Amino acid sequence: MDRFFQFDNGFMRAMSKLYDIIFLSVLWIVFSIPVVTIGASTSALYYTSVKVILHDRGYVFSSFWKAFRNNFVNATIFWLILIAVYVILGMNIWLAVPLFGESIGTFVQGIYMFLILLFTVMSVYIFPV
Repeated sequence: MDRFFQFDNGFMRAMSKLYDIIFLSVLWIVFSIPVVTIGASTSALYYTSVKVILHDRGYVFSSFWKAFRNNFVNATIFWLILIAVYVILGMNIWLAVPLFGESIGTFVQGIYMFLILLFTVMSVYIFPV
């Protein structure tokens, strides 16, 4: 029973990792509240999860803050470009049927939806990089 309350047993290490994951998720949500910073906070989330949670190096908040500051400019520029692309593609989806008619417009909407999916998959990859 003494082993159960020691900090280095498996249960306590697992609970510590779970706490780190929850804290990291809360940090990501808080830093993503201004929509412009979603890219930088996503990059910091990936960096911190790999460094702190996977490899047990450093602390959650300090690693997240350092990665957020280091990636802020590049990730924000990419995120703003991505938002502009989403807005343009969304407007094209909305205007496809009135401009092209029912049959061709539906086909064009499908192409634009595929492009949105493609950009979403690309953004999931590009923010960690």
